[in-house]
Amino acid sequence: MAGGEEEEEEEEEEEEEEEEEEEEEEEEEEEEEEEEEEEEEEEEEEEEEEEEEEEEEEEEEEEEEEEEEEEEEEEEEEEEEEEEALAKPKQEFPGIQTQLLQGERQDNAHGVVTPSKASLQPDREPRGGEMLFHSTIML
Repeated sequence: MAGGEEEEEEEEEEEEEEEEEEEEEEEEEEEEEEEEEEEEEEEEEEEEEEEEEEEEEEEEEEEEEEEEEEEEEEEEEEEEEEEEALAKPKQEFPGIQTQLLQGERQDNAHGVVTPSKASLQPDREPRGGEMLFHSTIML
């Protein structure tokens, strides 16, 4: 009976060793799985960060484009205003408008009224534009 007990003890020890090995293997597998999960999470976080950076870059580019467009529009408006200002006749005395008689013309560059033949006749009294023009000279 002594030999049978030894065999049983050896079998129990072998079973215990096998169980310990299995537990160790399971723990190693769990650790490997956890490491893989952590790596996957890190990769996902990196991808998200890259996406956010790309989105920020796109937004910055869009803002720069919008600013450039606004600047171009402002420049165009300024050019148009300059062109309009150049197209309008200059007045030496802003706010004072003169009425021209029929046949009279105004030199736009200097605001000078060139009288017509009719306005040079001595029997005729000066009319609106001439009076205003003469009164502005006296100022």
